[in-house]
Amino acid sequence: MKINSKEYIDENSDVVARNLKNRKGLEQNPRWKIIVPFTIGCKTILSVGGAAVEPLIINATHVIDITPVTLHYLNLRKWKGHFRVASCTNIPAPNKYFDVAICSEVIEHLPELQDVVDTFEEVDRVSKK
Repeated sequence: MKINSKEYIDENSDVVARNLKNRKGLEQNPRWKIIVPFTIGCKTILSVGGAAVEPLIINATHVIDITPVTLHYLNLRKWKGHFRVASCTNIPAPNKYFDVAICSEVIEHLPELQDVVDTFEEVDRVSKK
């Protein structure tokens, strides 16, 4: 399945909707104790594919996600920032634009190993940290 296909986007929209119904468990995940310190002192924080949980926890100023339904859930939770529908393998930002980019909710949803490699390269490209 291709990462930009309608089928892939629809599947991930469904994942976002299901996860938000059970978001309390997501917010209590111990990984945030490791991730959040990376964002301290940062002014521009990108959440890559983090749905509507990660951006709030890491205080993201920017979010990209493959599915537009994410913006709906972010708006419900009163998030204020910049949102773009985009693929994690092609982040629409200049090199080293963000102080930090966090991508902790994506890898398990990528259909191909090359997508994982491309995602890591893109996150590294746009992040100063």
